[in-house]
Amino acid sequence: LSASTPAVAAEAMKAAKESGAVVSYDLNYRDSLWGKRGGREAANEVNAELLAFADIVYGVLDLDSRLSNFDPEVFRRLASKMNSRFPGLKIVATTLRDTHSANRHDLGAVCLFEDKVTVARAFNNVEVIDRVGSGDAFVAGFVDHILEGKTIQAALDCGTAHGVLAMTTPGDVSMATSAEVSRLMKSADTAPVR
Repeated sequence: LSASTPAVAAEAMKAAKESGAVVSYDLNYRDSLWGKRGGREAANEVNAELLAFADIVYGVLDLDSRLSNFDPEVFRRLASKMNSRFPGLKIVATTLRDTHSANRHDLGAVCLFEDKVTVARAFNNVEVIDRVGSGDAFVAGFVDHILEGKTIQAALDCGTAHGVLAMTTPGDVSMATSAEVSRLMKSADTAPVR
């Protein structure tokens, strides 16, 4: 990140929003990217600048995103706080993950839309080949179903299934077909989030 990156991103997001586009933003904090650039505090400053132009955000400030610690009321409070601070946000969504080992994860998701919390079905004990790109795959599946006019529940379930399939293949680009995602969404290999 250079010092001008947030300003350029803000300008691009503002132009997109003014043109009528739906603007989404992924908080995607990583210590490895921010550790020498001011850490979480610096990342939160950039996020605050850019969230002002977002319609959809992936991630929730200050949320413990471990699936096993998920509390719908804590999520509602933190997501609502973001909505109050950034009134342009229409959807706040995030994945929930437990990492048991490098090659075994649980994955779920949750969303706040129109003041309603919707929870995706979770996939437990996923055998992970490469977790890189699973968050992007979640977003792709979620956005696909939103653009298709599907329900928020269907969008969350699609995003989660797509994220799971992305973790089962090497590399950061999903190789899953739409039919494979649909099959996994309908499979018995899912369990409700606790």
